[in-house]
Amino acid sequence: MAGEHGVPGSAPQYLRLLFAKRLATTPQAIDLAEPLESFGLDSLTVAELSVTIQEDLGVTLLMHELSGRCTLGEVADRLAELLTAGQETGADDASR
Repeated sequence: MAGEHGVPGSAPQYLRLLFAKRLATTPQAIDLAEPLESFGLDSLTVAELSVTIQEDLGVTLLMHELSGRCTLGEVADRLAELLTAGQETGADDASR
């Protein structure tokens, strides 16, 4: 999935698909402006989502970044930041 969703601009779409699959709904039903707590995720599900993101994209979102009052859109922004930082680090490593 990293090749398909590994670019920062696709973070919202990636998270919509991931949450839709977990919640057994359609990506269109996932509102990026809704607080994460409105999705009714328990701590085990949040941990599983965190692991899936790590496995798919190679970046770590902490459990507290995937729960509470922040919105899915805010999580997408954070994910894009992490992906961009990872790409920059990779470019720096390649130039050495």
